[in-house]
Amino acid sequence: MEELFNRSILEQLYDSICEDLEKKYDKNGEFVQSIKIEEELISIIKKIVNEKENQNKILEQLNKFELAIGTEIDLLCRQYYKLGIVDSKKILMEIGE
Repeated sequence: MEELFNRSILEQLYDSICEDLEKKYDKNGEFVQSIKIEEELISIIKKIVNEKENQNKILEQLNKFELAIGTEIDLLCRQYYKLGIVDSKKILMEIGE
């Protein structure tokens, strides 16, 4: 709970907007394409790599890659979001002058 109060307003705002967007896209089936492609990739790996142990190693690395790239993309999106808020505030201040 303490962590919630220590986060900046922009962080909290970004998280709430992201949750709403994810729910919206999830309902509309927008994320289905990436899931379908992942399932096809797993199927191809299982056809090409015969040994179960090697399949598991490849799939484990694939999962690690997905988590890492997702984390990096989220970090970039957060920074772009914050920059957009700050830039819009600067523009409003300049226009008001």
